[in-house]
Amino acid sequence: MILSYTHSLIKLLGNHTIAVVKGSEIYKTLKSGLKNVCETVNELVEKEHMIIDGKKVNLHFHLGGD
Repeated sequence: MILSYTHSLIKLLGNHTIAVVKGSEIYKTLKSGLKNVCETVNELVEKEHMIIDGKKVNLHFHLGGD
């Protein structure tokens, strides 16, 4: 998990790459290459929080691409 320690949260502000897919930018490649990422993100968006070191951390997402 990207968030190992609560004190690291401040360092995680901003935009971060969460996946890189090697291949052509077509639907089939993106769908298969990002399947696990999409499933995990969708679960977190639905839950709206995650537990880190026993503490509930609320999540807020802004997803996009270029």
